[in-house]
Amino acid sequence: MKQVRRDFHAADLSDQERTMLEFVGSLTLDSKSLRERDVQRLREVGFDDVQILEIVQLAGWFNCITRIADALGVEVESWRAGWKDDLLAEDASQVLVEQPSVKGKA
Repeated sequence: MKQVRRDFHAADLSDQERTMLEFVGSLTLDSKSLRERDVQRLREVGFDDVQILEIVQLAGWFNCITRIADALGVEVESWRAGWKDDLLAEDASQVLVEQPSVKGKA
């Protein structure tokens, strides 16, 4: 899990897993850039339309809930705080994907 979080391109993943993560990254960071060819690429690596729908729904739901929690300043419960160390890279402050800036904010 840490290798996937650090750099999924370098992680030991199947082409299907890597393609899915690339798609989800685009969905998260620049959903307007997605085109039919991106969906077709998911099909080419073996996902059917129901699985593609599930990928989009789960990523979209996670993105929505995360944004709501961030906007409201929701803090992680203390009993879950240790999960971060188990799941994320040693230095969780290093995020390999640059976050898009919000207009009007630095």
